[in-house]
Amino acid sequence: MSPSEQPTRLALIGAGAWGKNYVRTLATMGRFYAVCELNPELREAIKRDHPDTLCFADLQELLALPEVNGICVATPAATHKKIAEECLKAGKDVLVEKPLSLSSDDGRRLVEYAQQQGRLLMVGHLLHYHPAIQTLKKLVADGELGELRYIAAHRLNFGKIRTEENVLWSFAPHDISLLLSFFGGSPTSINISGAAFVQDAIPDITTASFEFDAGRKAHIFTSWLHPYKEQKFVLIGDKKMAVFDDQAEEKLTLYDNTVLWEGGSPIAQKNGQRTVELEPGEPLRNQIQHFIDCIENHTQPITDGAEGLRVLEVLESCQKQLTTS
Repeated sequence: MSPSEQPTRLALIGAGAWGKNYVRTLATMGRFYAVCELNPELREAIKRDHPDTLCFADLQELLALPEVNGICVATPAATHKKIAEECLKAGKDVLVEKPLSLSSDDGRRLVEYAQQQGRLLMVGHLLHYHPAIQTLKKLVADGELGELRYIAAHRLNFGKIRTEENVLWSFAPHDISLLLSFFGGSPTSINISGAAFVQDAIPDITTASFEFDAGRKAHIFTSWLHPYKEQKFVLIGDKKMAVFDDQAEEKLTLYDNTVLWEGGSPIAQKNGQRTVELEPGEPLRNQIQHFIDCIENHTQPITDGAEGLRVLEVLESCQKQLTTS
């Protein structure tokens, strides 16, 4: 961006639930230019706490602001397609929270429409912007873990129990996005089971197994009926292993564990472990900054619309099995 150009101005659609984190982060970044929120109490609170931010109840009024470059969409998943489409139609670049939409058909239309409009479409697959995952990607790229063989992801908590989507759609998109990134492609086969205890036909617990090419495998375990919160992502390589534990103080641990063969028998050898130092940074702030950088430099995001569509396709394959099982 040249000095004569105006700084990128961002607006937020949806300031409740996860949106409140955008409010806080955009404000601390000095990027909270405007917001559209239907809840009058939330609007009044924003006016009080952020008097310089323009507040709207009507989406079209916000989209009519010519000075707004990018829109962050943090509304319920069922509204993502319609709102993102309206933003693109208004000539805005869009960062939409996960999932991109609730069907791959809608997601595909959004990706194609963004291309037709010449606008940027980014999906909020937040973990890609976590310092631990950024470091883990570098470790893998540098061959520290050797050949990746297996990935295990656990995303467990008690609540929030939703009525418009099941726990798979609520919890798994981040981990599916990471699977596709680390394994460099989509799974060749999927097996999933789930259980609905609170509401009929809305699973509260799912366990999904994935096979990728070259014999690589993964599983994702999700539950919003778990007694404690757990967010772990485990990578098993043929040289070393790594654990990203987002609930721990030390987020990323590298295990120098390997299997040796002695006298025709496999021997599990533990050679110690070490905590991996991470660059400071908040994932959501990093994600928003990446969005700004892509707008200003006319580059594609790491988690662009096409990546969000691939995640949707995996989610739909899982959902079909859950529905027919």
